[in-house]
Amino acid sequence: MDVFCLVKSCSKNKKYQVEKAEMKKYYFFIGLVGIAFIISAFYQLKILTERHSSFLPPAGEHLEPQKTHFKVAFFSDSSLKENPMEEIIGKISKSGNEFTIFCGDIAEQRSFNGFAHLNYEMSEKLTIPLYAIPGNHDTDVDGGGGLKLFHQFFGQDRYYFSYGDTIFIGLNTSHFNFSEENKKWLASLLKKERQHYKRCVIYCHIPPVDLRPGKKYCLPEEDADRFYDAIKDHSVSMIISGHIHQYLYGKFHDVDLLILPPSGQRPRTKEKTPYGYVQLFFNDNGTITHQAILDTYTQGREYFEYYFSIYNSLILWLGIIFIIFSGIMIYRQFNFFHRNKTN
Repeated sequence: MDVFCLVKSCSKNKKYQVEKAEMKKYYFFIGLVGIAFIISAFYQLKILTERHSSFLPPAGEHLEPQKTHFKVAFFSDSSLKENPMEEIIGKISKSGNEFTIFCGDIAEQRSFNGFAHLNYEMSEKLTIPLYAIPGNHDTDVDGGGGLKLFHQFFGQDRYYFSYGDTIFIGLNTSHFNFSEENKKWLASLLKKERQHYKRCVIYCHIPPVDLRPGKKYCLPEEDADRFYDAIKDHSVSMIISGHIHQYLYGKFHDVDLLILPPSGQRPRTKEKTPYGYVQLFFNDNGTITHQAILDTYTQGREYFEYYFSIYNSLILWLGIIFIIFSGIMIYRQFNFFHRNKTN
């Protein structure tokens, strides 16, 4: 009887030892995952906070005053769809443009991490200056903090600068309005500065009118009237906007109006090449011609970098929880098997 009990006890202890080893491996693996999460989160946070660029406009500055012939690219509406956006930025950077202007809806997540990730992704392919104005997805028309973050990463949301013999004016129409205050600011600026330049280009996100028959994806009529009242006496060469997600060209009263194609957001057209950008050629004779560069792009993204950027804090805390859980369970399993062994 004693021999039988001894054999049974040894078998039981051996079983406990095997189970102990297996459980320790399981909880040790959870701890390693937690460590990996923390390291990745810290590394990505370092990238977001230390390696991003600031795309601040040269507000009020007069650049290259002698130039009368140059090329500028405009694009819009990406909402951080990295693959189309990076393809387009790469092409813009290699096409001889002096700078590029983004006409709103650049962000997808209205958070510091969202803007920082976007900024970092753009910086990887961009080799020329970029200036931007906000879109409705960047500012959160419901009262969020998007505009504050836009200011932090892209600077002013209403400004002007000149390049060569042309004045460029960026406006914030992201809240679907053009206020009386905006009208006074724009009219005053044009009265003071327009006479010094051969050409004048205004860009915004929400267009003053929708060039599609029967569509109203634009400013309300009253705000569009205020817009025109501000510019009608100052020979504006062209207005450029986004928001409609379709390449269109027409007139806003007597002013040329260019609507940009999307650079990542869902297109509102059945054309086979719905995405792209537009290059503007500023010619020696004072004219402006344009060329739409349209193509198809896959709606992909770099998911690992995206999730570790957007959900950086969550992943960091998840890693800490994994490590604590792993340590507690290993300690408890050790005590449990130790008690059973001694019993």
